[in-house]
Amino acid sequence: MSLVMNDYPLIFRFLVNNKLTGFLPAEKTSTLQFIDVSYNELSGSFPSWADQRDLQLNLVANNFRIADTHSRLASLSVCS
Repeated sequence: MSLVMNDYPLIFRFLVNNKLTGFLPAEKTSTLQFIDVSYNELSGSFPSWADQRDLQLNLVANNFRIADTHSRLASLSVCS
């Protein structure tokens, strides 16, 4: 029996505290619903998919620019 990853859609991505640097990708798979990249060193602007209503996104403790965020993200409370 062979296990093919395409048969099982990726729904959750947990990348907390990995010292990741750079930007969030411009695109994501449509099946991905939960993304946690908190406590990394990511920066830049949020991609267009970041404000999708069916997406749960944790971006705490990174270096993103808040000034050019999307409307839904700009209205969220900042956790400290």
